[in-house]
Amino acid sequence: MKKKSTTFLVLLWIIILGFPSIAGAATGCGPFSYFSTGGVQYSCRSLVSTTASTANATVYTHCATQDASPGYLGGYARLYYALGNLRASKGWLYSSSFIKKGIGYKVVTPTIVASKGNIYYSQGISRGYNQKTGNYATKTNIKSPNQVAN
Repeated sequence: MKKKSTTFLVLLWIIILGFPSIAGAATGCGPFSYFSTGGVQYSCRSLVSTTASTANATVYTHCATQDASPGYLGGYARLYYALGNLRASKGWLYSSSFIKKGIGYKVVTPTIVASKGNIYYSQGISRGYNQKTGNYATKTNIKSPNQVAN
């Protein structure tokens, strides 16, 4: 057993040292937010991902109580500098296919070139469709933790 764990650790270090951009990657996940419309419950969250030279933001929208038809889930991903200035965004996009209950629909900002040491966070917006009214309910996600490009 000791030989297996030693071999695993050596292989892990080779992988980490061989791919420095992966070793320096970090992701900050905000907590889930919840909302409901038309008797359907939704959950959503924002994530920020950084490496030494890049950053992007992701927003996830999930239908918690039933499967979602095309167009029922929407997202607007937004990446901010730590002081609140918008750095990148990906405007409203909606699911184009049937999505199983609990599976998230994601929208990702374009990946930007980040300067080492810059601090970023994500705070996306999610939408869920109300079949009874034909309108969307909109929820601003709780912001993600700050992440440093390093």
